[in-house]
Amino acid sequence: MLFKNLENIIEPQANNNDRQLLTVVFGIEIPEKYYRCPIIANLIAYFHLEVNILAAFLGKATERRGWFDLELRGTLEQIESALIYLSAIDISPRNLQFDND
Repeated sequence: MLFKNLENIIEPQANNNDRQLLTVVFGIEIPEKYYRCPIIANLIAYFHLEVNILAAFLGKATERRGWFDLELRGTLEQIESALIYLSAIDISPRNLQFDND
């Protein structure tokens, strides 16, 4: 299983409304080895982020690879943890843009 050591990579974050929320926009490419893995769902479940898919291309015609443009909303700690998670599974965000609310 690709995520057998996931608990060593992530530390679930509690939702804390007293902290400033940030929005970050970036693109990711999903490699073939993660074609059937819930990468985006993990960002929501493990890091308690709001995720908006701005654009996507994933399907059989893409040779089991795909890309997503994502907008994440959460605390700085939640977003940093999510970016560390993506890096740990060799998914590098591109065109990263932070927007303070």
